[in-house]
Amino acid sequence: FRMNQKTKGYLEIIISVVLVGILFVLVSYFVESNLEFFKGAINSYFPLGIFIFIALAIAEVVIAPTSIIPLIPLASKVWGPLLAAELIIIGWAIGTTIIFIISRRYGKPLVKKLVSLEKIERIENVLPKKSIFLNIVILRILVPADLLSYAIALFTKIDYKLFIVSSIAGMIPLAFAFAYLGELPII
Repeated sequence: FRMNQKTKGYLEIIISVVLVGILFVLVSYFVESNLEFFKGAINSYFPLGIFIFIALAIAEVVIAPTSIIPLIPLASKVWGPLLAAELIIIGWAIGTTIIFIISRRYGKPLVKKLVSLEKIERIENVLPKKSIFLNIVILRILVPADLLSYAIALFTKIDYKLFIVSSIAGMIPLAFAFAYLGELPII
């Protein structure tokens, strides 16, 4: 049986989500099993660990397809879910800002070197025309940050400040959900 492009796309998303979920659980288990080692190792380089985590969160957004979701249990268990969520939001917000600047300044020629334009153009069809703040908040929860940010910057005339505020508002629930899920005991 042959799959059409839409079905193939959904299958890729489902497989990606399942793999990231499995990695999340495995890392949670591994970290929980060796928590004192990780706390000692990471806290002995406390500021550096935070900067590395933020850099990875930025890279996750700017360079598709990457994900820090499997590392969130480590951050949550070492620094606590509140700080982990704050670091995730900082990284994602900086990454989103970078994407917005790249997309607005250099447009499609550079963006197509970083991500699939086909995927971005598919998102263009769901971009809001009205109630843009609320719609971006909702889309930010549902659509990967990298693709959504590229699409919004390329295909809308949204003001940068409104884009960032609405993006951060949409990131907050996800960051806190992942951070608190990452702290849950697996064993």
